[in-house]
Amino acid sequence: MNDDDAGLVRSERNRILARQLDREQVWSLDDPAVREILFDPLAMRLLDAIRRTPDPVKHAALFDTELGSPQDVTTRLQRLESIGMIRFDRTEGRSGFKAVDRIIAVHCGESEEDKAYYDRYRGMVAAFNDSLPEIPVEHEEENLYTDRVHMLTDEERKRVEETIHRVLRELCRVEENPAVGGPDEPRRTPMRLSIRKSEVAVDGPLLAPVFLFRESMVASSRKILDLVVDRLTPRQLEVATLIVEGATKADIAEALDVSENTIKSTVRAIYKKLGVTSKAEFIGSMTG
Repeated sequence: MNDDDAGLVRSERNRILARQLDREQVWSLDDPAVREILFDPLAMRLLDAIRRTPDPVKHAALFDTELGSPQDVTTRLQRLESIGMIRFDRTEGRSGFKAVDRIIAVHCGESEEDKAYYDRYRGMVAAFNDSLPEIPVEHEEENLYTDRVHMLTDEERKRVEETIHRVLRELCRVEENPAVGGPDEPRRTPMRLSIRKSEVAVDGPLLAPVFLFRESMVASSRKILDLVVDRLTPRQLEVATLIVEGATKADIAEALDVSENTIKSTVRAIYKKLGVTSKAEFIGSMTG
């Protein structure tokens, strides 16, 4: 089979998969141009900047994102447009780039090479998301001690949690054994202790969510795409996909090189966004 014939076969297969998934288009990892785009963080960040708004995004506005130099941005936009992931829209007098799909669905074959590309992309997404800065979410009450976001290693976090637990145990001990009042009793001072976990929000561009699937996963893939479009972050989408594929929290933590506690927090956020309360309910909503 020559390259032209292979291209026709790929196009026909992608057309059928796109119809089954109810997407505008499906791309394939066996297409060198698709692989080049997927493994280019700048291209993916530009795609996400365009994807996050239903309105056309002007060329100049993408320069203002400071994702790259004007020349690099222009080069990536040309590649994204040539492959069909974005288009230049001139309707309604508001010219600019629009994304073809809200989530880019990419077909991954069953060969070892395709699986290696799948793992490479997933690793790149994890590394990129972990590199994003975090900022505190605004709270109604501002507290210098409780509303600050501290960037801690796993070991530092454990030490802080142990200290908090020691403080709470000591408070319980004092309350359970109140001293009898008397002339020699030290003066007591009211003290309000406020300890709660800070919420964090990503401040910066996300890596465009790309759902990689195999033909054997088409039935569940459609449900996943329908449920998560514009609702999950790229990391949450990645974790949700791994859960559907049968991975445990420990497996996911190892695959993404993060702590299991981080995965547990991510899973809770996914369940909350999708309106489910358990893994069984989540899997059932995706595959039932």
